[in-house]
Amino acid sequence: MPHLRTWDELSRSKLDGKNNCMMTRGPHQRLDTAECRNSLAIHINHSDWRPTPFVSFTTSAAGVEQLAGMRARRGNRGAQHLTAVDPLVRRKVGLPVLDVLVEMNSVQYSRSIRADPYRKENRYY
Repeated sequence: MPHLRTWDELSRSKLDGKNNCMMTRGPHQRLDTAECRNSLAIHINHSDWRPTPFVSFTTSAAGVEQLAGMRARRGNRGAQHLTAVDPLVRRKVGLPVLDVLVEMNSVQYSRSIRADPYRKENRYY
């Protein structure tokens, strides 16, 4: 199942057309440090745009459509672009794929990270 992302000119993580890949807000941050694990809490808080080594995707076509619609209603985001990524290809070339829901429920995270910041019973993810 492809991973989907909608993005626009205001998005911090967007397609790098030169290299044909999605760039994170913090492209030089590692994924295997305690600091990185703590940055997951920053990443899932959509009001906090500090750099993180993550790019958000969803497997829900309805979720992408809902997000694009919300941005269109705001009127300041401009054209929305849709990017589809095959997670199997990412794994094949050695790039990580992280399931946020699994990570949020992991005992390695503090309660503040595991808590659903949007109070949607983790349906957002």
